[in-house]
Amino acid sequence: MGYSYKKFAGIMCIVLAMTILIRVLPLWVWYTIITCFIASICYLIYNSLFG
Repeated sequence: MGYSYKKFAGIMCIVLAMTILIRVLPLWVWYTIITCFIASICYLIYNSLFG
């Protein structure tokens, strides 16, 4: 039970940090982060399939 509570608390901390960052960061920074995130996922999928 304590493990799930710690996991939930970690998720809540991440959500809180994301909401603060959304308020602070400009929009082009978010587009850059999302683009890098999608590119890294595609790179990992490509490596796992053709690696």
